[in-house]
Amino acid sequence: MNNDLIQERIKILTPDYRDFIINSSIDEIVKIIAQEERLSEEQTELFSTGVGLFMLCFFDIDETINFIHSQAGVEKEIVRPMFGAVLGTLPEEIVAAQAAGYSALTAHEDTEPEAVVQAPAANLTQPEVVPQVRTMADDMENAQSGQTYTSTQDAILGNQQYNQPPQPPEPNPQTNVPQPPQS
Repeated sequence: MNNDLIQERIKILTPDYRDFIINSSIDEIVKIIAQEERLSEEQTELFSTGVGLFMLCFFDIDETINFIHSQAGVEKEIVRPMFGAVLGTLPEEIVAAQAAGYSALTAHEDTEPEAVVQAPAANLTQPEVVPQVRTMADDMENAQSGQTYTSTQDAILGNQQYNQPPQPPEPNPQTNVPQPPQS
């Protein structure tokens, strides 16, 4: 990317955002993170370039991660948390200003539909909702009423949900129980 294009981009950014980019210590943060991940000097430079292009609203989050991955040869599983750590050091209003700037500039260039930049965690999908079958409270309620849960096939299939506890057999007076021999 040539310097004229970068200078042109800096001129169209809002004054507060421009001042933040010029006066911030993002480069130092990038170097610290790259050092922790043991990136080479060349990989660190490309990581810094990707972050710079993001801050200048040339890239959104995914494009930045893809750029660092393809140019520096660092796996996306490593790049994503590294870049997330950089974003985590930025004030929320700066991240919001970058997203707004990127959206406005890409909509203006007619290269993409208006983009919405999201934090990496927001890209995760919600877990599937599992219907509630029964709760511990239900079990306690049923235990107090004398009903107990059984795990028979009928109970599992819903044909028979609860059984009364088994009753001891009634003694049968007609049963002859042999007595042991007495010596």
